[in-house]
Amino acid sequence: MQKLNGILGLLSIGLLLVISYGCSDSGSPTDGGGNGGGNGGTTDTVSFANDVRPILLASCAIAACHGSAPIQGGLNMGTASWSAIRAASGTNGGLAVVAGNASSSTLYTKTTLNPPFLSRMPFGRTPLSTAQQIAIRDWIDQGALDN
Repeated sequence: MQKLNGILGLLSIGLLLVISYGCSDSGSPTDGGGNGGGNGGTTDTVSFANDVRPILLASCAIAACHGSAPIQGGLNMGTASWSAIRAASGTNGGLAVVAGNASSSTLYTKTTLNPPFLSRMPFGRTPLSTAQQIAIRDWIDQGALDN
């Protein structure tokens, strides 16, 4: 019984450490997108033209993915123009971008470690960096503006 109490005590301490770490402001990686450095909830404005579109052109809106035939998952980003991205939706339902809500936007959620369906994007290529994911997330959360 004493051994069990010791184990429970260690687990309790570990849980407290995890909770306190999760609640601390340890900062976040910068977004590297030229918007003053995203900090995971930044008030700096993320630019579609300067920060998000270059990511999409390099990683998503390319031949045989989401830029030209064959279009994967029914999600056509065309030339990654703002209007094409805002209108895009795939065969798994829902819009790629839900302005103001990155967690409901497949453009963001499919680039994260545990996407809601099928594989993480970009499939078969180097995953987006944390900074790129933050730029996309913050742009969507800021209203997915044409800026």
